[in-house]
Amino acid sequence: MHRSIHSCIHVLPVVLMLCLLPLAAGAADVSGTMEINKKKVKLSYGYVDMMKPAEPLIVLSDKPLPAEEVPFLSADYAEKNKVHAIIFAIIASEKKLSDELKLLYTGGDHSSPTVGYPADIISLKVKQADGSMVEGTIKTTKPGKLSDLTYSFSARFKLSTKAALEKANTPKKASFTGDDSAPVKAYKDYYRAVMAGDAEAMKKTLCARSLKEFEEMADPKDQAMVMGLMQMRPEAINIEKPAITGDEATFTARGKEGKAEATGTIRMKMEDGSWKVLQDKWSMEYR
Repeated sequence: MHRSIHSCIHVLPVVLMLCLLPLAAGAADVSGTMEINKKKVKLSYGYVDMMKPAEPLIVLSDKPLPAEEVPFLSADYAEKNKVHAIIFAIIASEKKLSDELKLLYTGGDHSSPTVGYPADIISLKVKQADGSMVEGTIKTTKPGKLSDLTYSFSARFKLSTKAALEKANTPKKASFTGDDSAPVKAYKDYYRAVMAGDAEAMKKTLCARSLKEFEEMADPKDQAMVMGLMQMRPEAINIEKPAITGDEATFTARGKEGKAEATGTIRMKMEDGSWKVLQDKWSMEYR
């Protein structure tokens, strides 16, 4: 049994599905409970992701999680291992709940392994949220209901952010095997820039349409967020020989991202005598 998850980058807009980021925190102090259809479980484990330091992403669970499943659990893993968890993000400067992500994992106690929960039933009190620690409490103010699902949770958390922040700030490297023809070489330049988080270098590798899409994001914070999301890809990839038709070239790249088998479908376009990235589309398959 396997599950396919697709991630598509055209190069923008970026659409990234869950289960891609393996950035865990250090030591955690967590205590709380979750109730799913009248079944209670203890929340005792905590993890934090600092890919966006302004919005720490937190996972609280009833079981320890492997690095490759943090902070985004794959539905297959959560269902197979009966993991109960909540995921949420904090706007650090305002010490309030972010709209970025709100997920609850039901641990096999409901037909859906994961569901979203609304912000209007959540009470979040944040004592600290910075480069050293996130600390606070989160709870539902009333039971959440979705057809045949009723849930609630209440937890206290104190999580070190230092290790996660260091890992988030460590540039990802890129290595390649396989073809090395002209369009592939151009794609490698793009890939290296993405993995290094170098937006200026990355922009030089985009075709006019993709460059326009990126630059239409006037807010530097939005551009930085997109660059961070685009780094969620394998560090080592094998690239197949391109099929070239006119001024376009297409080829496939493969690698691993955590437990996922990653497959990229790339389209390059010849513009002003140089190959540029037109489309960068990846799928992730969890076996």
